[in-house]
Amino acid sequence: KHFLAYSEPSSDEDSIAIPIKDILEIYRTDLSPISTQDRDWSKEKDLYRDWFVLGCFCGLRITDLLSLDNSKNIITLRGAKWIKKKTGKTGKEVFIKFSPIINSIIQKYDGFPPKVTGQKLNKHIKTIFKYADFDYHDKVKTHCMRRSFCTNAYLESENPNVEKIMQISG
Repeated sequence: KHFLAYSEPSSDEDSIAIPIKDILEIYRTDLSPISTQDRDWSKEKDLYRDWFVLGCFCGLRITDLLSLDNSKNIITLRGAKWIKKKTGKTGKEVFIKFSPIINSIIQKYDGFPPKVTGQKLNKHIKTIFKYADFDYHDKVKTHCMRRSFCTNAYLESENPNVEKIMQISG
């Protein structure tokens, strides 16, 4: 009887995987016409969008993603740029090769984008998807980044390495 006051667990039905074509469309969307009274939002629309897109291509948990550090987590290995991260939940070290989109975002900011909070990212990404006229904008949240990464990484490969996808996404 001590636990009756707790609500039932949330379902994953509300969490969606965003197709690569939609992620790329969001990345290319000009956000400058969006107006708002929120000071943080009006100055940093691109920043929230870029963190979200980066998360969709990295697959890291939000806490791992937002704790990335230029001096610790960007490495060059065998002539290629990689994100190297010891994940918080599993404690395992993962390596994520820069995709063209990751590279573009890293170049734009000369490293990882300036820090944001997960709460603000969650709030503002819905507005970005609504502005871009996606009918599922109300279902977009930070957890969608990992789900999108896993789904797209699996679908894009002829022989998907499920173990690697799971290791990266935690």
